[in-house]
Amino acid sequence: MESESTVQSTQRGLLGALALAACLSSCSEPETVPPNLLLYVSDTLRADGLACYGNTIVETPHIDRLAREGALFESALAPSSWTRASMGAILSGTMPAVHGAEGRYDLLEDSVVLLSEMLEPRGYASANITTNRNVGAFFGFDQGYEEGSFIELYAPSEDRMVSVRELTARADAATDEAIAWLETVTEPFCLIVHTVDPHSPYVPLPEWDRYGGESNSTATGTHDSLFALGKERTQADVDRILSLYYGEIAFNDSAFGSLVDWLKERELFDRTITIFTSDHGEEFWELGERGHGKTVNEKALHVPLIIRYPGQIDRGRIRGLVSLVDIVPTVLDMTGTEQPEWVEGRSLFDSTRSEVFSSCFLGSRELVTLREDRWKLVLNLSQGTSALFDMQGERGERRDVARQNREVAGELTQTVRAALEAQREKRVSLHGAERAPSVDELPDEVERDLDGMGYFGDD
Repeated sequence: MESESTVQSTQRGLLGALALAACLSSCSEPETVPPNLLLYVSDTLRADGLACYGNTIVETPHIDRLAREGALFESALAPSSWTRASMGAILSGTMPAVHGAEGRYDLLEDSVVLLSEMLEPRGYASANITTNRNVGAFFGFDQGYEEGSFIELYAPSEDRMVSVRELTARADAATDEAIAWLETVTEPFCLIVHTVDPHSPYVPLPEWDRYGGESNSTATGTHDSLFALGKERTQADVDRILSLYYGEIAFNDSAFGSLVDWLKERELFDRTITIFTSDHGEEFWELGERGHGKTVNEKALHVPLIIRYPGQIDRGRIRGLVSLVDIVPTVLDMTGTEQPEWVEGRSLFDSTRSEVFSSCFLGSRELVTLREDRWKLVLNLSQGTSALFDMQGERGERRDVARQNREVAGELTQTVRAALEAQREKRVSLHGAERAPSVDELPDEVERDLDGMGYFGDD
C-alpha cells in the first residue's frame, strides 16, 4: 500500500504535468493539433467491480492496464445514482439541478451545452455511441452532433422509440461502431462510447459466465428473478447474481480492450486522452436495496474513474474525493479549450474536493447527499428526514449518528440547502425556468423500454 507521502507526491506530479502542458499549449508556435478524446462510460459499473479497485474475483485486464498507465481516482462519486441525471452532469459540467434532466419524464433542453459542442471551436469531430436509451435522442442528448455521428444501438423505430426486444446491443457492437466512425474522421476527434452490459438484466454470454464457482442457487439475472429475490433470498442467491454481474463486466472489459488495441495499432492511443468511468454504481442488497436510482448509498455512487494521457499525466492513485462533474473542466483544460463561466466542476488535477454533492430525483424519491472525507449527510426532501453517517466509523452507512453529532449535522444541512438554492438560481439564469421541459407521461412503448431495463418493475 502506498504511503500518504507517496500519494501526495503523485498528486503534485500530476498538477505539475498539467501546468506544464497548459504553458506549452499557450506559449508554443505554431499551435499544435489538440489531443484526441475517448470518453468511455460503462453503465452501472460500481468501483469495486474492477480488479484495479480491489475486486479479487472478476478479470478486467484491459481496464487494469489503463489504470497502471494512468491516474486512478480512488474516491470518484457520480452526481446521481441514475443514468439521465448523471450523464447530463458528466457531459455538461453542471449538476443535475442545473441541467434539469433529473426525473423520469424530464428532457435535456437545447440551452444545455454538451462537451462535444464546447470542443467544436477547437476543430474536433465528435461522435456519441450510446446503448442506453435514457441518454438517447428522444430525451435530447443528440443535440450538437452532425448527422450520422449520434449513434443509437437500440435500433430506433417510429418517433425514435424502441421496443424492449431491440435493447440488445452489446459492448462489442459499440466497439465495431466506434471503429467504423473513427475510420471516417481526422484528428482531433472526440468519441463518447456508452455501453450498457453491466446494467440489469445480468445475462452474460455463456463463455463469460465463469465467476459463479459451484453455486447451488437457482437465481438468474432476469428481471423476474431479481424482483423475486427482493422479497426472499439466500447468500448463495446474492453470490450468484454478483457472479453474473461480474461476467458482464469482464465482457465489457474485453470489448474496451479491442477498441484500445485498434487505437494502438494505428498509433493513435498515445495521442488520445482516454477516460474510463461509469454513470453510477449498483447495489446488491448491502443495505436492503438492489439496483440504482433508489438511494444515494455509496455502492450506487462510487464509480471508477481512470484517465490516461502519457507525457502529460503521471501514473498514480489519487485518494481524495472527486466528482464526475469535474470531467468537462478537466477535458477543457487538457485540450486548451476555453471553459464557459457556467461550468460548475473543476479540473481533477487542480485539487481534490473537500465535499461532493450527489442526488436522486426519480419517481417519488427526492434525495440529496453531501459527502466529506469523514461525514456523509443524506436529506430525504420528500419525507422531510435526514441522516448523518460517520464514513470512518465501523458501521459507516449502517448507523445514523446525527443525534450524537448535532452540530455537524446542522452545519452540513445548511450547506446542502444553500447549495440547492444556488443551483436553482443558476438553472433559472442559464435556462430561464426552474424546471426542465418534460412530458406529462411517457408513450407506452418508451415506458416499456425503460421497464425492460428495470426502471419500473421494483420501484
